[in-house]
Amino acid sequence: DWVILEGPLVDGKMTVLITASPKDYIDALTDVLKQAGLKPFALEVESQATARSLVAREDETVLIADIDTARTSFIIYEHGTLKFTSSFPVAGNAFTESIARGLDINFDDAEKLKREVGIADAPKYASERKALAAVLNNLVEEIKTTIRFHEEHSSDNVKVTRLLLAGG
Repeated sequence: DWVILEGPLVDGKMTVLITASPKDYIDALTDVLKQAGLKPFALEVESQATARSLVAREDETVLIADIDTARTSFIIYEHGTLKFTSSFPVAGNAFTESIARGLDINFDDAEKLKREVGIADAPKYASERKALAAVLNNLVEEIKTTIRFHEEHSSDNVKVTRLLLAGG
C-alpha cells in the first residue's frame, strides 16, 4: 500500500510512504482470521499500529524503539504521520547472550537475571551492567544514527522531540 504524505512538494517531488509485506504472510494471517469466523476488513502495518497506540500528541516528532527478542524496530512518527521505519538486528536475545557470556552462565539463567534485575544501578549487579555495555552502546549508536538520518532528510529539518522505548 502507499499514501502521499502531507507537506509541501520539494523540488517538484512528493513524499510517499510505501508499505509492503510478502503475500504469503498476509494470506496466512487472513486465513487464520477467516477460520476464526471473522471477516478481515483491513490490516494495519505493525509500525503504524505501534505508533498510533503509543503517541497521543500529534504536535511532536517521536522516535519509538520497539525492542523485541530478535530485532529492534525504529519508528519515527511525526505530527501524527508515520515518516520512517527501519529495523536493527540487536534486541532482547543479544542482551541475554551478552549477560550469559559476561557472567559465564547459561542462556536461561541469563534471561531470568535480565528480566528480574534489568539494568540495575546496585553495585551487586556491576558485572551484569558491564556485560551489557557493548550491546547497549551499539543500540544507542543506532538510535543516534536514526535520529540524524531523519533530521537530515526531513523537508523542514524537523527534530525528534521524544524517544519512547517499547517492547518486551
